[in-house]
Amino acid sequence: METIQESDKQVSGLDAYVERGDFGAYYGTQYGNPLNPNWPWGKPILDDFLYPFLGPDKVVMEIGSGGGRWSQFIMPRCKRSILVDGTKASEAAIRGAIGVPEDADVKFYVSPNGAVSRVKSKTVDFVFSFDTFVHFHADLFYRYLSTIARVLKKGGVLCLYYAWDASMAKSFFRYYDPDEMCARLKGLGLEQFDEDLIVLDSRFIKARKV
Repeated sequence: METIQESDKQVSGLDAYVERGDFGAYYGTQYGNPLNPNWPWGKPILDDFLYPFLGPDKVVMEIGSGGGRWSQFIMPRCKRSILVDGTKASEAAIRGAIGVPEDADVKFYVSPNGAVSRVKSKTVDFVFSFDTFVHFHADLFYRYLSTIARVLKKGGVLCLYYAWDASMAKSFFRYYDPDEMCARLKGLGLEQFDEDLIVLDSRFIKARKV
């Protein structure tokens, strides 16, 4: 199993990309650009897993903000954006490539270990994460889930993308059984609802804090 130390090596590599100005090497849209009409998943994700949960009164957390391919839609559409990534490279990439709207309340947090202690409990309305948890080893995966359960308000929503196809277990992605995932979420007070979306052999789910 991958260790925290191995994850730290990956984070150092990402920082190096941004230090030399190569934002696209990891944080670019080569794995799917929601602004590209030819990418079939952009509109379904925006329409069903992002836009319905944004609003001028909402506090929104994104885990795995990267270079902002989804942050760019979140920042101007909510009361406060909390952008969490495993490396400081994310903030540099977003500010350098996309920019932060002048009137937006945006907080950047670096959390390579799954903890976001400066975000108070029960203060977040919506947590969004796409194409990030597929890379987490089990320990980090469940640390972040615990953080999500802590910060979400009652009735708050999580939209989470994770690898569920067993054939992916030997690939770069980390496989998690859907039944186990459902049980883990319930154990944290999160109940799945609505239909899942299968994107590139991984699963996008919705869960609500009860």
